[in-house]
Amino acid sequence: RVLEIAALLPVVFNNDYFVHVSGLRYDYSPQRVLWLTIPGKNLPVPSMHAVLKAERYAGEGIQPAGDGEYLPLLRGDDTLYRIASDYYMLQFLPMVGKLLPQLAVVPKDKTGAPLFLNEAVVRVDGAELKIWQTLVEYTAGRPRGEDGIPVIDRAYAGTAGRINAIKTLPLLVWALLGLFFLILLLVFLVVLPRAYRGRRKQSPR
Repeated sequence: RVLEIAALLPVVFNNDYFVHVSGLRYDYSPQRVLWLTIPGKNLPVPSMHAVLKAERYAGEGIQPAGDGEYLPLLRGDDTLYRIASDYYMLQFLPMVGKLLPQLAVVPKDKTGAPLFLNEAVVRVDGAELKIWQTLVEYTAGRPRGEDGIPVIDRAYAGTAGRINAIKTLPLLVWALLGLFFLILLLVFLVVLPRAYRGRRKQSPR
């Protein structure tokens, strides 16, 4: 559901929101994010099938671009996974669930019980650890070059291919095609035999 939300936000909010990920990669179809938008209310109806494939990184060290050791994340899997997120992101997810209940996400602890966000905050010397602090400390801990400045790993020089948009036909098109072929099947099985029997009755013997 989190990945479905990640695919939905840029479509609904005109790219004002973007959820980045690390430790996994996934393919999604922008054309399959929504079934439709209800006119008048401007209410999006998510398909819940925008994500085509998802995998978690199972290798060691920095997640590489391209090939690596990955394990599939299957739709409907109820396995608990440990994640790290900023407080703002976890606060935002319940808001999405209120607007679109089918996308509700409930953070849980290691036992599967619902998690109160304040209990999950990482604190250092009693103060909340901020994202910018971890970024600064990680960068400062990198090996230093000849000029004494930390050298950033080349793995961060380009895109990692973690989020991949795959162009497909919209789900609504598939639904309409299915309806069209269903109508053709009904015509073939019901209407044509009746018309044929009617012509036989009317024909002179």
